[in-house]
Amino acid sequence: MSCPEVPGLVFDEKTHSYTYDGRRLPGVTSVLNELVRVEYGDREFYVNTLNGQTIAAEVIRSAGDYGRAVHKVMDLALNHGIDAIFYPEEIEPSVKALVQWQADYRPELIAVEQRVHSLKYWYAGTFDILCYLPLTKRLALIDVKTGEGALTGPQTAAYLEAWRECTGERKAIDRYKLRLPKVAGETYRLIPCANPQDWVYFTHRLFAREFHANL
Repeated sequence: MSCPEVPGLVFDEKTHSYTYDGRRLPGVTSVLNELVRVEYGDREFYVNTLNGQTIAAEVIRSAGDYGRAVHKVMDLALNHGIDAIFYPEEIEPSVKALVQWQADYRPELIAVEQRVHSLKYWYAGTFDILCYLPLTKRLALIDVKTGEGALTGPQTAAYLEAWRECTGERKAIDRYKLRLPKVAGETYRLIPCANPQDWVYFTHRLFAREFHANL
């Protein structure tokens, strides 16, 4: 199952952005806006909007590069197996943990790196994994993280709502954060995202974004 094509909806691979009839749909992570870029003198930083922490831009970029590399391997490994995949040595701890999770939970994949959109609420995004977990006997929407991912709850709630709108799916679907380690010897953590306010939080951020855009 995948989201059906919608006339007028365009995805730009280069900028990783959606437009519908020429109007841009904001991405889920940009709506949540956890990190805000700021400049101070000739230095560039990112400020965490949840706790006020200031982080050097080069640290954020390095973490982003690591996460993107892991996600590329994830897509290939889950769909084709890990044996024939070459990847940077530095992401080995995360890859090994991902492979271990797959061996432990034996997910029956429904979609990986699936683009979804909501024309009702006007946003779009790409979720990591939708699968059936034999151990829980339930469907699961899973977001893979190599960092903290404090807003994974609202993020997965937004993906799930868009998936339901796209497909008409009404079955119960659990939401999880799959936290992969960056340090050798550590293992994964599969963390439930079960806060009933996750979707409410996302819609508040979505509506606030629209309000600020129209000031």
